Amino acid sequence: MSTSRALRLLRLAYWADSLARCVKEARPRTSADAAQSANPKSVWPTGRNDPWTPHRDLMTRIWRIWRNCAEELLWGRHSTCLTRPHLAFEHSPVLDSEWQRVTNKQRCAWAGTDPLMLAYHDEEWGVPQHDSQKLWEMLMLEGFQAGLAWITVLKKREAFRRAFAEFDPHKVAGFGKREIKRLLADPGIIRSKAKIEATIRGAQIFCEMEDAGESFDDFSWSFTKGKPIKGNGRLVPASTPLSEQVSRELKRRGFKFVGPTIVYAWMQAVGIVNDHSLRCFRRARVSRP
Repeated sequence: MSTSRALRLLRLAYWADSLARCVKEARPRTSADAAQSANPKSVWPTGRNDPWTPHRDLMTRIWRIWRNCAEELLWGRHSTCLTRPHLAFEHSPVLDSEWQRVTNKQRCAWAGTDPLMLAYHDEEWGVPQHDSQKLWEMLMLEGFQAGLAWITVLKKREAFRRAFAEFDPHKVAGFGKREIKRLLADPGIIRSKAKIEATIRGAQIFCEMEDAGESFDDFSWSFTKGKPIKGNGRLVPASTPLSEQVSRELKRRGFKFVGPTIVYAWMQAVGIVNDHSLRCFRRARVSRP
């Protein structure tokens, strides 16, 4: 089972557990309260002295839990404020231990505890990528990250894919003023005109390289002769002489937002460099052929 699926099921378990405890806590605690709660008119009372009044917040929480369960089951999404449900609701010892079992593997420190970041770290980051379109997509997304945190881009990635035709460079290369206007009005993406235009130009360069018989995959891996470079696992530089070399070549070809730091982050993401920490359980796995 993938990490993202396990975390999704775990979130549902937390919400179900929280719902049960909220309902139990909201029950009238005295016989008088029970008698009054039997009156249909007191299902949602408004009287100041009604025994249900102190539990309005619990009823609100029950609604929110149900809403998020429905979203998770129907659309596979969840409210951003509930991405860490073990912090949003009271702790359950059994579920807390299961959460720790799933999430407390030795990982790179930057993975943190956000389920989205954990899934990205465990399933994508550092895995050698040889799909030209995926390599180009990641380079464009790294460009959008400039000046921002990666989690910002990660949360918007699906919206980016919808906005940029699933990052098909042949389609993006044909974007004009109408598409740029549409993208600038799209709240789901990072609305930077310079970065949008750089992505369109990047798609055109991708197509030009392809027309000349050079795949983006061959270009990307040519700097390391097709083999990943393994970092020392202790210190992770912001850039390296190699990323500076790649950056210069990308700029020469016309790409933008491809400085040495951005390029190095891209090289890490697509597995050209394996910078998983020494104790990270993914370090050895992504090194396997």
